[in-house]
Amino acid sequence: MAQMTRPYAPQSSLKRAMRPWVNAAVAALLALGLAKPAQSEARGSPEVLVLGDSQLTFGAGAAFVDLLTGMSGTCGLGPEATTGVIGVRSSSLLSWSGRTKAAKGAICNVDPKWRVNAAAYGTLSQGQSPFVQIGRGAQFQFCTPDRSPLRAVFHDGYFKPKLVIMFLMGNAADRWAGSLPANLTDALAVLTQAQRPLAIAGVDAVNEGAGPAITAFCRAHGIPLITTYKGKGLMPEGDPLCLGGAGVDFHPELSRLGA
Repeated sequence: MAQMTRPYAPQSSLKRAMRPWVNAAVAALLALGLAKPAQSEARGSPEVLVLGDSQLTFGAGAAFVDLLTGMSGTCGLGPEATTGVIGVRSSSLLSWSGRTKAAKGAICNVDPKWRVNAAAYGTLSQGQSPFVQIGRGAQFQFCTPDRSPLRAVFHDGYFKPKLVIMFLMGNAADRWAGSLPANLTDALAVLTQAQRPLAIAGVDAVNEGAGPAITAFCRAHGIPLITTYKGKGLMPEGDPLCLGGAGVDFHPELSRLGA
């Protein structure tokens, strides 16, 4: 039980190891478009909100706070940007995006062993112990009857961060590794709840010859595409959904989209 009551002290090596995962998670967030690019107006709302599974609960959450605090004043964050982290044990993209009681169980049910199922770090920390139960306390009311936990986080300005990072490395990774249909099902569940979806693709898509498939997908669903520098050309540059290469020649409409 000692592991559950002592906040984790991040090490510099862990921060270095996490940097590529942070980049990947940020890209995933942009693709989902779940957070409105508004000001962090909600009372107590962090400017950056990290949501995920037990990898955040047991260590990575505190490391995210440390890392993102050091990034204040860069990457579009304010000079004193605040970070909040919520990691829910045994959760996956399916449980975060599900609306049924069964799908939301991992997030909404009390863990039978530890009596709490989540950990909160940064601006959402609860004093000496970061461990909390979703549904208890004003900051953790994510289990409303008619919404997924992910949608409840942003409903009516409950939280209004500028940036949201989804970090799922435990159960979700096992689920996706074992089933291609599960990958598609989970992605579709989140995509259907996205307010401002935005696709990002890079050199791996070029190597796989995925340009036509990506173009067809974006056109079918009206989703704009940003590519990395080496991914330019995946979609015809003249297509209205093609926003150009990241850091190279963004389409002028990008500012209108709020990205």
